[in-house]
Amino acid sequence: MNILYLVPSIVIFLLKDPSVLEYDLSCIKCIISGGANLNKETEQAIRQRIKSCKFIQFYGMTETTGACVVPSTIEKSETIGRLIPGMKAKVIDPW
Repeated sequence: MNILYLVPSIVIFLLKDPSVLEYDLSCIKCIISGGANLNKETEQAIRQRIKSCKFIQFYGMTETTGACVVPSTIEKSETIGRLIPGMKAKVIDPW
């Protein structure tokens, strides 16, 4: 399975650069993005551009050694998902 681990700026590049259309990207089965949030419209656009692939956003601080939250379903972009096993989280309102 071909999986791409991309930062959001590269996902946006795949959407905006017209030269990307010259390539067959059907071999890509999954794109995993992290480092910053991508809005729902961008996520839907990349799903349309590369129809053969699933798109997953991971959330987590570098200090947590990468992702600590994974979506429970890859088709629902409105939530960040559940904590992965062994992780703890606390929601804090800084204001």
